[in-house]
Amino acid sequence: MDLLNIVSLDAFTDAKANFGNLLGSTPDVGGYIIGLIIVVSAIIALGLLFHKEGATMMVIGGIIAVCLSCLLTFWPWWTAILMVIFGAIILFRPIPGMGANGGVD
Repeated sequence: MDLLNIVSLDAFTDAKANFGNLLGSTPDVGGYIIGLIIVVSAIIALGLLFHKEGATMMVIGGIIAVCLSCLLTFWPWWTAILMVIFGAIILFRPIPGMGANGGVD
């Protein structure tokens, strides 16, 4: 059995279609916006829960939320692959100013 066929329930397809219809657009746009809401909610929740660990937990949570949005068929799979690549770059080669010692690296 294909994992995508197991998770791709009619409820998620209907949610995409109805939200896209509400916006006067296509179901794909509705799915993109619902997926964005899932990702932003997960990042805010993890930021509030793990505020002492810094941005690392928020990046990991964002990657997990993007994968969840793709698994629930709100976003295409290439989005998850792209976000995992960007997350790995951020985690293993940090941007200057994101250090744990107050931005002084």
